[in-house]
Amino acid sequence: MDPALSILDRALGGDTGALSFLERTASIYVYDVTNSAQPKICGAWDFLSQALTEIERYDRISSGNVGSFAKLDGHVQLLATMARRAAKRSPASDQKLVEICLANAAHYHGSTEQAGYLINLNHQLRDREMGRLAAMVFDYSHHRQFNTSHQPQIYQSPFCNPVAMESMCAVVATNAISTGPREFVSLVTEWIAPSINNLPAYAVASIICHLATETKSKSAPEGTQEALSTKLFDPVISRILAPMFQEAVRESDAGDGRVKNQRTAAMILKALEGWSAATACSLVRVKQLCQNANINMIEVISDAMYSDSELVMDALSEFLETLLRRHAEDEVALEGLGMGVAGGFLPKKLGTLSNSLNNFEQYLTTEISERRAILAE
Repeated sequence: MDPALSILDRALGGDTGALSFLERTASIYVYDVTNSAQPKICGAWDFLSQALTEIERYDRISSGNVGSFAKLDGHVQLLATMARRAAKRSPASDQKLVEICLANAAHYHGSTEQAGYLINLNHQLRDREMGRLAAMVFDYSHHRQFNTSHQPQIYQSPFCNPVAMESMCAVVATNAISTGPREFVSLVTEWIAPSINNLPAYAVASIICHLATETKSKSAPEGTQEALSTKLFDPVISRILAPMFQEAVRESDAGDGRVKNQRTAAMILKALEGWSAATACSLVRVKQLCQNANINMIEVISDAMYSDSELVMDALSEFLETLLRRHAEDEVALEGLGMGVAGGFLPKKLGTLSNSLNNFEQYLTTEISERRAILAE
Protein backbone atom coordinates (compact mmCIF):
# COMPACT_ATOMS: atom_id res chain seq x y z
CA MET A 1 0.00 0.00 0.00
CA ASP A 2 1.24 3.52 -0.81
CA PRO A 3 2.67 5.68 2.04
CA ALA A 4 -0.27 8.05 2.67
CA LEU A 5 -2.82 5.24 2.30
CA SER A 6 -0.79 3.10 4.68
CA ILE A 7 -0.90 5.83 7.35
CA LEU A 8 -4.67 6.23 6.93
CA ASP A 9 -5.11 2.45 7.03
CA ARG A 10 -3.12 2.13 10.25
CA ALA A 11 -4.98 5.06 11.81
CA LEU A 12 -8.31 3.38 11.04
CA GLY A 13 -6.96 0.32 12.80
CA GLY A 14 -6.25 2.37 15.93
CA ASP A 15 -2.48 2.69 15.57
CA THR A 16 -1.44 5.47 17.95
CA GLY A 17 1.58 6.47 15.88
CA ALA A 18 -0.50 6.94 12.73
CA LEU A 19 -3.20 8.84 14.63
CA SER A 20 -0.55 11.11 16.16
CA PHE A 21 0.95 11.72 12.73
CA LEU A 22 -2.41 12.82 11.30
CA GLU A 23 -3.00 15.03 14.34
CA ARG A 24 0.36 16.79 13.86
CA THR A 25 -0.04 17.00 10.09
CA ALA A 26 -3.33 18.86 10.48
CA SER A 27 -1.83 21.25 13.04
CA ILE A 28 1.75 22.14 12.07
CA TYR A 29 4.13 22.43 9.12
CA VAL A 30 7.55 20.86 8.67
CA TYR A 31 10.44 22.18 6.58
CA ASP A 32 11.60 19.33 4.32
CA VAL A 33 15.14 19.45 2.88
CA THR A 34 15.28 15.85 1.70
CA ASN A 35 15.91 17.33 -1.73
CA SER A 36 18.25 20.24 -0.99
CA ALA A 37 17.73 21.66 -4.48
CA GLN A 38 13.96 21.87 -3.94
CA PRO A 39 13.12 22.32 -0.24
CA LYS A 40 9.42 22.39 0.57
CA ILE A 41 6.87 22.83 3.32
CA CYS A 42 5.08 19.64 4.37
CA GLY A 43 1.72 19.67 6.12
CA ALA A 44 -1.97 19.04 5.64
CA TRP A 45 -2.18 20.18 2.01
CA ASP A 46 0.86 18.21 0.92
CA PHE A 47 -0.51 15.08 2.62
CA LEU A 48 -4.00 15.65 1.18
CA SER A 49 -2.57 15.94 -2.32
CA GLN A 50 -0.55 12.75 -1.99
CA ALA A 51 -3.40 10.78 -0.37
CA LEU A 52 -5.96 11.77 -3.03
CA THR A 53 -3.52 10.76 -5.77
CA GLU A 54 -2.91 7.40 -4.12
CA ILE A 55 -6.64 6.74 -3.68
CA GLU A 56 -7.29 7.56 -7.33
CA ARG A 57 -4.41 5.30 -8.37
CA TYR A 58 -5.73 2.43 -6.26
CA ASP A 59 -9.18 3.03 -7.71
CA ARG A 60 -7.86 2.72 -11.27
CA ILE A 61 -5.92 -0.44 -10.48
CA SER A 62 -9.01 -2.06 -8.94
CA SER A 63 -11.35 -0.90 -11.73
CA GLY A 64 -12.19 -4.49 -12.65
CA ASN A 65 -13.76 -5.18 -9.27
CA VAL A 66 -17.10 -3.43 -8.69
CA GLY A 67 -16.93 -3.72 -4.91
CA SER A 68 -13.30 -2.74 -4.47
CA PHE A 69 -14.11 0.95 -3.92
CA ALA A 70 -15.80 0.12 -0.61
CA LYS A 71 -12.43 -0.80 0.88
CA LEU A 72 -11.39 2.86 0.91
CA ASP A 73 -14.60 4.49 2.16
CA GLY A 74 -13.18 4.89 5.66
CA HIS A 75 -9.88 6.20 4.33
CA VAL A 76 -11.60 8.98 2.40
CA GLN A 77 -13.73 9.94 5.41
CA LEU A 78 -10.71 10.05 7.74
CA LEU A 79 -8.74 12.08 5.20
CA ALA A 80 -11.63 14.55 4.87
CA THR A 81 -11.85 14.88 8.67
CA MET A 82 -8.17 15.79 8.84
CA ALA A 83 -8.45 18.20 5.89
CA ARG A 84 -11.49 19.90 7.41
CA ARG A 85 -9.59 20.63 10.59
CA ALA A 86 -6.82 22.25 8.58
CA ALA A 87 -9.35 24.11 6.40
CA LYS A 88 -10.72 25.87 9.50
CA ARG A 89 -7.54 27.94 9.52
CA SER A 90 -7.68 31.19 7.60
CA PRO A 91 -4.99 31.81 4.95
CA ALA A 92 -3.43 34.35 7.32
CA SER A 93 -3.23 31.77 10.10
CA ASP A 94 -1.76 29.27 7.65
CA GLN A 95 0.91 31.79 6.70
CA LYS A 96 1.77 32.38 10.37
CA LEU A 97 2.23 28.63 10.90
CA VAL A 98 4.59 28.41 7.91
CA GLU A 99 6.57 31.39 9.25
CA ILE A 100 6.85 29.68 12.64
CA CYS A 101 7.96 26.49 10.90
CA LEU A 102 10.74 28.30 9.02
CA ALA A 103 11.82 30.23 12.12
CA ASN A 104 12.19 26.97 14.07
CA ALA A 105 13.82 24.97 11.27
CA ALA A 106 17.48 24.34 12.09
CA HIS A 107 18.34 23.70 8.43
CA TYR A 108 16.66 26.82 7.03
CA HIS A 109 19.04 29.64 6.17
CA GLY A 110 17.12 31.23 3.31
CA SER A 111 16.30 34.85 2.60
CA THR A 112 13.04 36.67 3.14
CA GLU A 113 12.27 36.23 -0.56
CA GLN A 114 12.76 32.47 -0.31
CA ALA A 115 10.49 32.35 2.74
CA GLY A 116 7.84 34.28 0.80
CA TYR A 117 8.18 31.83 -2.07
CA LEU A 118 7.57 28.83 0.24
CA ILE A 119 4.60 30.55 1.88
CA ASN A 120 3.08 31.34 -1.50
CA LEU A 121 3.72 27.77 -2.70
CA ASN A 122 1.84 26.40 0.30
CA HIS A 123 -1.07 28.78 -0.33
CA GLN A 124 -1.24 27.72 -3.98
CA LEU A 125 -1.27 24.07 -2.94
CA ARG A 126 -4.20 24.73 -0.62
CA ASP A 127 -6.16 26.45 -3.38
CA ARG A 128 -5.37 23.65 -5.84
CA GLU A 129 -6.47 20.86 -3.51
CA MET A 130 -9.66 22.69 -2.57
CA GLY A 131 -10.43 23.05 -6.27
CA ARG A 132 -9.69 19.36 -6.70
CA LEU A 133 -12.14 18.41 -3.95
CA ALA A 134 -14.79 20.74 -5.40
CA ALA A 135 -14.36 19.08 -8.81
CA MET A 136 -14.83 15.65 -7.24
CA VAL A 137 -18.09 16.54 -5.50
CA PHE A 138 -19.55 18.59 -8.37
CA ASP A 139 -18.37 16.63 -11.41
CA TYR A 140 -18.98 12.87 -11.35
CA SER A 141 -16.89 12.39 -14.48
CA HIS A 142 -13.96 12.32 -12.05
CA HIS A 143 -15.37 9.08 -10.65
CA ARG A 144 -15.08 5.61 -12.11
CA GLN A 145 -18.07 4.37 -14.15
CA PHE A 146 -19.69 0.96 -14.49
CA ASN A 147 -22.15 0.17 -17.24
CA THR A 148 -24.68 -2.60 -16.65
CA SER A 149 -27.70 -3.77 -18.60
CA HIS A 150 -30.05 -2.57 -15.84
CA GLN A 151 -28.46 0.72 -14.83
CA PRO A 152 -26.08 2.30 -17.34
CA GLN A 153 -23.44 4.77 -16.17
CA ILE A 154 -23.27 3.88 -12.49
CA TYR A 155 -20.58 5.93 -10.76
CA GLN A 156 -18.64 3.90 -8.22
CA SER A 157 -15.51 5.10 -6.46
CA PRO A 158 -14.31 5.69 -2.89
CA PHE A 159 -15.55 9.28 -3.29
CA CYS A 160 -19.14 8.30 -4.22
CA ASN A 161 -20.15 6.96 -0.82
CA PRO A 162 -22.72 9.44 0.61
CA VAL A 163 -20.86 9.82 3.90
CA ALA A 164 -17.53 10.35 2.12
CA MET A 165 -19.20 12.77 -0.29
CA GLU A 166 -20.67 14.80 2.57
CA SER A 167 -17.29 14.80 4.33
CA MET A 168 -15.60 16.28 1.26
CA CYS A 169 -18.39 18.84 0.86
CA ALA A 170 -17.80 19.86 4.47
CA VAL A 171 -14.13 20.53 3.68
CA VAL A 172 -15.05 22.74 0.70
CA ALA A 173 -17.61 24.66 2.79
CA THR A 174 -15.23 25.07 5.74
CA ASN A 175 -12.49 26.42 3.49
CA ALA A 176 -14.87 28.95 1.90
CA ILE A 177 -15.92 30.26 5.32
CA SER A 178 -12.41 30.45 6.79
CA THR A 179 -11.11 32.27 3.70
CA GLY A 180 -13.51 35.15 4.35
CA PRO A 181 -16.95 36.54 3.44
CA ARG A 182 -15.90 37.37 -0.13
CA GLU A 183 -14.99 33.74 -0.86
CA PHE A 184 -18.17 32.59 0.91
CA VAL A 185 -20.36 34.82 -1.25
CA SER A 186 -18.40 33.92 -4.40
CA LEU A 187 -18.87 30.18 -3.88
CA VAL A 188 -22.65 30.56 -3.65
CA THR A 189 -23.35 33.32 -6.18
CA GLU A 190 -20.66 32.69 -8.82
CA TRP A 191 -20.21 28.92 -8.69
CA ILE A 192 -23.29 27.20 -7.31
CA ALA A 193 -26.24 29.45 -8.25
CA PRO A 194 -25.45 29.89 -11.99
CA SER A 195 -24.89 26.13 -12.49
CA ILE A 196 -27.56 24.79 -10.14
CA ASN A 197 -29.31 22.77 -12.88
CA ASN A 198 -26.08 21.00 -13.84
CA LEU A 199 -24.71 20.14 -10.40
CA PRO A 200 -25.50 17.05 -8.28
CA ALA A 201 -28.28 18.04 -5.88
CA TYR A 202 -26.84 16.05 -2.98
CA ALA A 203 -23.45 17.77 -3.24
CA VAL A 204 -25.03 21.23 -3.49
CA ALA A 205 -27.28 20.58 -0.49
CA SER A 206 -24.35 19.21 1.55
CA ILE A 207 -22.17 22.25 0.89
CA ILE A 208 -25.02 24.69 1.55
CA CYS A 209 -25.81 22.84 4.79
CA HIS A 210 -22.21 22.95 6.03
CA LEU A 211 -21.84 26.61 5.07
CA ALA A 212 -24.60 27.43 7.56
CA THR A 213 -22.96 25.25 10.20
CA GLU A 214 -19.57 26.93 9.78
CA THR A 215 -20.97 30.48 9.94
CA LYS A 216 -21.98 29.74 13.54
CA SER A 217 -18.44 28.68 14.40
CA LYS A 218 -16.46 30.93 16.76
CA SER A 219 -13.60 30.89 14.27
CA ALA A 220 -15.74 32.33 11.42
CA PRO A 221 -14.24 35.64 10.16
CA GLU A 222 -15.94 38.94 10.86
CA GLY A 223 -18.73 39.70 8.41
CA THR A 224 -19.59 36.05 7.71
CA GLN A 225 -22.92 36.10 9.54
CA GLU A 226 -23.85 39.42 7.91
CA ALA A 227 -23.07 37.99 4.45
CA LEU A 228 -25.33 35.02 5.14
CA SER A 229 -28.20 37.12 6.47
CA THR A 230 -28.18 40.10 4.11
CA LYS A 231 -26.66 38.84 0.85
CA LEU A 232 -27.26 35.13 0.59
CA PHE A 233 -30.25 33.98 2.61
CA ASP A 234 -33.01 35.06 0.20
CA PRO A 235 -31.41 33.70 -3.02
CA VAL A 236 -30.24 30.48 -1.35
CA ILE A 237 -33.73 29.67 -0.06
CA SER A 238 -35.75 30.77 -3.11
CA ARG A 239 -33.41 29.92 -6.01
CA ILE A 240 -31.41 26.95 -4.75
CA LEU A 241 -32.92 24.99 -1.86
CA ALA A 242 -36.66 25.41 -2.54
CA PRO A 243 -36.53 24.26 -6.21
CA MET A 244 -34.24 21.35 -5.31
CA PHE A 245 -36.52 20.34 -2.44
CA GLN A 246 -39.59 20.42 -4.64
CA GLU A 247 -37.90 18.17 -7.21
CA ALA A 248 -36.48 15.79 -4.59
CA VAL A 249 -39.86 15.33 -2.88
CA ARG A 250 -41.52 14.71 -6.24
CA GLU A 251 -39.03 11.95 -7.01
CA SER A 252 -38.35 10.65 -3.50
CA ASP A 253 -40.88 7.82 -3.42
CA ALA A 254 -40.71 6.70 -7.04
CA GLY A 255 -38.28 5.30 -9.58
CA ASP A 256 -35.08 3.31 -9.35
CA GLY A 257 -33.26 6.11 -7.52
CA ARG A 258 -35.70 6.17 -4.62
CA VAL A 259 -33.16 5.84 -1.81
CA LYS A 260 -30.84 8.36 -3.46
CA ASN A 261 -33.67 10.88 -3.88
CA GLN A 262 -34.80 10.41 -0.28
CA ARG A 263 -31.26 10.97 0.94
CA THR A 264 -31.07 14.14 -1.16
CA ALA A 265 -34.42 15.39 0.19
CA ALA A 266 -33.22 14.82 3.75
CA MET A 267 -29.98 16.72 3.11
CA ILE A 268 -31.89 19.64 1.57
CA LEU A 269 -34.10 19.76 4.66
CA LYS A 270 -31.00 19.82 6.86
CA ALA A 271 -29.69 22.74 4.80
CA LEU A 272 -33.03 24.57 5.10
CA GLU A 273 -32.97 24.01 8.85
CA GLY A 274 -29.38 25.22 9.14
CA TRP A 275 -29.95 28.46 7.24
CA SER A 276 -33.25 29.13 9.04
CA ALA A 277 -31.60 28.60 12.42
CA ALA A 278 -28.66 30.84 11.49
CA THR A 279 -31.03 33.74 10.75
CA ALA A 280 -33.86 32.97 13.21
CA CYS A 281 -36.13 32.82 10.17
CA SER A 282 -39.88 32.36 10.54
CA LEU A 283 -42.21 30.01 8.71
CA VAL A 284 -44.00 32.98 7.15
CA ARG A 285 -40.80 34.37 5.66
CA VAL A 286 -39.83 31.00 4.19
CA LYS A 287 -43.26 30.76 2.58
CA GLN A 288 -43.02 34.28 1.15
CA LEU A 289 -39.52 33.70 -0.28
CA CYS A 290 -40.63 30.50 -1.98
CA GLN A 291 -43.73 32.19 -3.38
CA ASN A 292 -41.41 34.62 -5.16
CA ALA A 293 -39.97 31.58 -6.95
CA ASN A 294 -43.50 30.28 -7.73
CA ILE A 295 -43.12 27.41 -5.25
CA ASN A 296 -45.80 26.60 -2.70
CA MET A 297 -43.51 25.53 0.13
CA ILE A 298 -46.36 24.57 2.44
CA GLU A 299 -47.69 22.17 -0.18
CA VAL A 300 -44.22 20.67 -0.72
CA ILE A 301 -43.76 20.21 3.05
CA SER A 302 -47.18 18.57 3.23
CA ASP A 303 -46.19 16.14 0.47
CA ALA A 304 -42.92 15.38 2.28
CA MET A 305 -44.91 14.32 5.35
CA TYR A 306 -46.15 11.29 3.40
CA SER A 307 -42.60 10.01 2.88
CA ASP A 308 -41.79 6.55 4.21
CA SER A 309 -38.14 7.51 4.73
CA GLU A 310 -36.95 7.94 8.31
CA LEU A 311 -34.18 10.23 7.08
CA VAL A 312 -36.70 12.57 5.47
CA MET A 313 -39.08 12.56 8.43
CA ASP A 314 -36.31 13.21 10.97
CA ALA A 315 -34.90 16.11 8.91
CA LEU A 316 -38.40 17.51 8.33
CA SER A 317 -39.24 17.45 12.04
CA GLU A 318 -36.02 19.33 12.87
CA PHE A 319 -36.75 21.92 10.16
CA LEU A 320 -40.29 22.53 11.43
CA GLU A 321 -39.10 22.65 15.04
CA THR A 322 -36.61 25.37 14.15
CA LEU A 323 -39.24 27.44 12.34
CA LEU A 324 -41.83 26.99 15.10
CA ARG A 325 -39.32 27.97 17.77
CA ARG A 326 -39.50 31.50 16.36
CA HIS A 327 -43.30 31.20 16.42
CA ALA A 328 -43.23 30.39 20.15
CA GLU A 329 -40.81 33.24 20.88
CA ASP A 330 -43.03 35.76 19.08
CA GLU A 331 -46.10 34.64 21.02
CA VAL A 332 -44.23 35.04 24.30
CA ALA A 333 -43.05 38.51 23.21
CA LEU A 334 -46.59 39.55 22.27
CA GLU A 335 -47.98 38.27 25.55
CA GLY A 336 -45.27 40.10 27.50
CA LEU A 337 -45.94 43.31 25.59
CA GLY A 338 -49.64 43.09 26.39
CA MET A 339 -48.99 42.42 30.06
CA GLY A 340 -46.56 45.34 30.22
CA VAL A 341 -49.12 47.79 28.86
CA ALA A 342 -52.00 46.36 30.91
CA GLY A 343 -49.95 46.43 34.10
CA GLY A 344 -48.85 50.01 33.62
CA PHE A 345 -45.19 49.13 33.17
CA LEU A 346 -45.36 50.47 29.60
CA PRO A 347 -47.55 53.60 29.46
CA LYS A 348 -49.69 53.86 26.35
CA LYS A 349 -48.51 57.39 25.53
CA LEU A 350 -44.76 57.56 25.09
CA GLY A 351 -44.49 59.47 21.84
CA THR A 352 -42.13 57.78 19.37
CA LEU A 353 -41.62 54.82 21.69
CA SER A 354 -45.36 54.26 21.87
CA ASN A 355 -45.65 54.24 18.08
CA SER A 356 -42.76 51.79 17.81
CA LEU A 357 -44.35 49.48 20.35
CA ASN A 358 -47.68 49.64 18.54
CA ASN A 359 -46.03 48.84 15.20
CA PHE A 360 -44.13 45.97 16.77
CA GLU A 361 -47.32 44.62 18.33
CA GLN A 362 -49.14 44.81 14.98
CA TYR A 363 -46.26 43.04 13.26
CA LEU A 364 -46.25 40.23 15.81
CA THR A 365 -50.03 39.86 15.65
CA THR A 366 -49.99 39.63 11.84
CA GLU A 367 -47.04 37.22 11.84
CA ILE A 368 -48.66 34.92 14.40
CA SER A 369 -51.98 34.97 12.55
CA GLU A 370 -50.29 34.01 9.28
CA ARG A 371 -48.32 31.23 10.94
CA ARG A 372 -51.45 29.75 12.51
CA ALA A 373 -53.12 29.75 9.09
CA ILE A 374 -50.08 27.98 7.61
CA LEU A 375 -50.07 25.37 10.36
CA ALA A 376 -53.77 24.78 9.89
CA GLU A 377 -53.14 24.26 6.17
